[in-house]
Formats: sequence, structure tokens, C-alpha cells
Amino acid sequence: GQLEQANRELESARSEAKTHVKNLGLVEDRLQRIQSRLEQLRQEEAADRASLKRSLASLYKARARSGPALLFGARTPAELGPRARYLGALSQGTERRIRSLQARQQQVHSFQDDYAARQAELKRQRAEAEAARQLAESKRRQRQALLAGVRSKKARTQEAVRELERSFGRLQGFLGELQKEALRQAQARKAAGG
Repeated sequence: GQLEQANRELESARSEAKTHVKNLGLVEDRLQRIQSRLEQLRQEEAADRASLKRSLASLYKARARSGPALLFGARTPAELGPRARYLGALSQGTERRIRSLQARQQQVHSFQDDYAARQAELKRQRAEAEAARQLAESKRRQRQALLAGVRSKKARTQEAVRELERSFGRLQGFLGELQKEALRQAQARKAAGG
């Protein structure tokens, strides 16, 4: 009964350890995907930042050189409108790029937070998997000790049975000798008395 209980506990511990190892694999896979996406977002953010930097430099140079001249150099009000729209479009494009960069930065921060949470989960899963592995190993050692005890007890019992069989054989031999002696004495009395 104890051996059966130990077997059940060992199987349960092994099953739990397998579950933790499987969960650990899933978390590691998810973490790898997040890390890949985070790296991609960082590269995109760096590219957006470089592009925006170039665009802002170009816009600054254009406004510094010809911004006022572009607007005030218009000879007619009809020329002023398209020129103003051109500068407005440049500004709006730059503003869109800035908003896009801000959105990408928010994505990066969100993925960084998710990555940190997954790393914490991975650490927890590893600890749980190790604890389950150690429990399974402990149960295995207990089962082995119990099994060794059962085998030792079985060997002692078998030796005791063999000793009893030898003693029984000697006792039967002794009883056989007693019967023969009793039969000889009975025959001797019969022959003497009879």
C-alpha cells in the first residue's frame, strides 16, 4: 500500500513537473516573440527619429532661408496663398511625423512593460518548474528507499521461510527417528514378552 501510494505521488509530481516545463516553454516562446517585436519597434523608432531629425533640419533651413522671404516675397496676394499653403503642408507633415514617433514610442514602452512582465512570469515559472522537479526527485528517492526497505524485508522474510523449512525438515527427520525408535522398542517388547 505504501509503495502504491509512493508510486501515485511520484507520478503526480512528475506530471506536475511536465506541466511546469510545458508552461515554461510557452512563456519563453511568448517572451521571444515580444523581444523580437520590441527590437523591430526600436529599429522603426530609430528610423523615424532619424527621418524626423532630417526633416526638422530641412524645415528649419527652409524657413530660415526663405520662410519670411517666401511669404513676404510674394508680389501678389494670389502668390501668397500657395506659398503659405506650402509652408503649412510642410509643418503639418512634420507634425504628423512627430505624432507618429510619439505613438511608436508609446508602443515601445508598452512592449517594454509587457516584456518586463513576461520576464517576471518566466522567472516565476522557472522557480515553479525547479520546485516541481525537486519534489519529483524527492518522491523518487522516497519511493526508492521504500522499495529498498520492501526488498530487504522480503529477503529477510524469504530467509526466515527457508530457515523454517530447514527446521521443519530437521524436525520431520527427528520425528521419523523417534517413530523408528518407538517402533523398535515396541517390537523389542513384543519379542521379549511374546
